[in-house]
Amino acid sequence: MAEVKNIKTVYFSPSGNTAKIAKFMSEQMADLLDAPAVLMPYTTPKDREAEFKFEKGDLVIWATPVYAGRIPNKTLDFVKENCKGEGAISIPVAVYGNRSFDNALGELTGIMEDGGMAPAGAVAAVARHAFAGIAGGQPDEDDLDLIASFCSEIAGRIKDSEDGNFPVLDVPGERHPEKYYVPKKTDGTPAVFLKAKPVVDLNKCNSCGRCAKICPMGSMKIGPKGAECTGICIKCHGCVNRCLKQAICFEDPDFLEHVKMLQENYTQRKNPEMF
Repeated sequence: MAEVKNIKTVYFSPSGNTAKIAKFMSEQMADLLDAPAVLMPYTTPKDREAEFKFEKGDLVIWATPVYAGRIPNKTLDFVKENCKGEGAISIPVAVYGNRSFDNALGELTGIMEDGGMAPAGAVAAVARHAFAGIAGGQPDEDDLDLIASFCSEIAGRIKDSEDGNFPVLDVPGERHPEKYYVPKKTDGTPAVFLKAKPVVDLNKCNSCGRCAKICPMGSMKIGPKGAECTGICIKCHGCVNRCLKQAICFEDPDFLEHVKMLQENYTQRKNPEMF
């Protein structure tokens, strides 16, 4: 059996959906391999100040949401710099909102391979779309049952392996993609909303600071009148989804057109895919 001393579960999850799947897999693998589990979020700037170190004897579950068909652009350098651990066993996980995981799983798998981690298996899981609301309710019990069965299969592969080396995984998507998916409007033309930022209804905002605490870019600030976005916005909707007063929204026309397009075309249920 390949030695597994620690389960290290790494995730980026502004809205909590990727974290739910990552934590579930962490618990499953910890039980199956009888090894302690450590959670290592890199969602906020403060999270990313922690030491991310992996080595032989570690099983690394690395989970990322899918943004425009890939690893989120503003986290990509962090992932490349920290996803290294010669001899570590890994499970790349891409979580998408029912449209497509495109190149995200292939990209993450490739980064793990480049960093010396041996992927024993990979997962493309479905969760409620962060801003379109499609796939609401997922991951549900059926999803988690499928993922639990896969974890059992992966644990078996690890136990049957003598050295922790596994054949190259055949996962969909490019290992080193260059382009991102181009968001579309309902008429099929590109939706351009890179500069769109959340709008705060100051009559509802109570300056609680939840949005500032979760913002992965550190861009949400609490000013004299309430919350405001003062920097880069990656449209993660962490602030929108976690605001207890429903005081935050997006009003950009192209962004809203893209939301409408997703809601019109991607409502059919998709299930987790395992490789």
